Amino acid sequence: MRGKNKSFDTILTQSKLGDAYDSMEFTLATASTNYDVRSNVTGAFVNHDYYTTINIRSDKNLTIRFNDTANGAITIVSGRPFELNDLMKIDQIYVTNASGDTAAIKMLGLKKGE
Repeated sequence: MRGKNKSFDTILTQSKLGDAYDSMEFTLATASTNYDVRSNVTGAFVNHDYYTTINIRSDKNLTIRFNDTANGAITIVSGRPFELNDLMKIDQIYVTNASGDTAAIKMLGLKKGE
């Protein structure tokens, strides 16, 4: 397919995909604020020093912050997967549970190849 400039062809590229990922499953008590996933969850940031894609699921509503607790909170709705795919570098995850109940949380983190 030719682009606007007829002197060259458009080349579609795809990021290099890796084969390693980190899988985390944990519970978080209610009233937990800015729970540090990197420091406290087994399996977090084991295969990668940062993620470019993350999938989060929970049975309770939560809020999360990426990279710094000063960043704005993102709401995770219970029963609905949340995913960021190749939008930013994630080197820290903070979770807040104000649901009134203990939350069961599953996360999958990976990094596209370089």
